[in-house]
Amino acid sequence: DADLRPGLTLVLVDAASMPSQIDDPRLAEVIAAQMQDADLFLLTKTDIAAGDDITRARAYLAANQAQAPILTARADDADIIAMLLSDDMPTTMNRSPADAQQPHPAFISTAMTASGPIDEAAFRTLCSAYSGLLVRGKGFVRFADGLHVWQQSGRRTEFYPADITGPADSQIVLIATDPLDAVIADFTALGFQPLESDPISSAR
Repeated sequence: DADLRPGLTLVLVDAASMPSQIDDPRLAEVIAAQMQDADLFLLTKTDIAAGDDITRARAYLAANQAQAPILTARADDADIIAMLLSDDMPTTMNRSPADAQQPHPAFISTAMTASGPIDEAAFRTLCSAYSGLLVRGKGFVRFADGLHVWQQSGRRTEFYPADITGPADSQIVLIATDPLDAVIADFTALGFQPLESDPISSAR
């Protein structure tokens, strides 16, 4: 259907049973194939799984799909699911993506801005390079050909022309579960600066 497009492939992983499943030769190939298609992993049942099983599950996921972030959370956490799946963006530039962003307490976030056009190829390269860390990224990015909306959830990245009159500056939000220092440094080298008023949230 021409009106439909692929969305986020979110793979839920049972940390308690995965180690035994990957040891089963009848399942290992199927599981590995599912890992390859993942944009983002949600590791569940960590409250009942043994520590060694959780460690092994995370290591297996990282080895089989290093470009997809691994979240540890309840699969029924509505706030997390909403944050991952929502494509909502401000309909006017009276509010920026940073103003609208209210991070889940399990995540670290920062907002950045840049004046002038951003190198599109370099921006896309950073999105790909940090797909294994960025749980969520979104905002307005001004490339040489105009303002674009950027949406990223793990490995899934989407760009499309903004259908509103936007600001001269690019405005983005970066969200992860691990420190964003390296990401911020590389985006700063690209021309972005953290918003001074943006508090970095980091509660686990």
